[in-house]
Amino acid sequence: MAKSAHCREDILDASISKREVTQQAEHPEDWLLSMEIFEILGTTDQQLELKTRVERFLNEKKAKTKDLATLIGWGFRLVDYHKKPEYQAVLHASPK
Repeated sequence: MAKSAHCREDILDASISKREVTQQAEHPEDWLLSMEIFEILGTTDQQLELKTRVERFLNEKKAKTKDLATLIGWGFRLVDYHKKPEYQAVLHASPK
């Protein structure tokens, strides 16, 4: 990978990490941004510690509220679905 691509990834990783820490500190009841961050981290094998922290946070929210359990559960399923080969094949075959 080119040096500039690594720099962009490092900036993105730092931005996501900082955003997640800030979000949980300032808005501890907000789970949706955490789900978005989990979805982004689900597309890469980087930042596994942050992904684990976000997943733990979401599972705590999921355990507290039945409605959130459904929404967060579907969010986790969506992340898993996006990793499936049949989804990836369609994604890569579609025109850019």
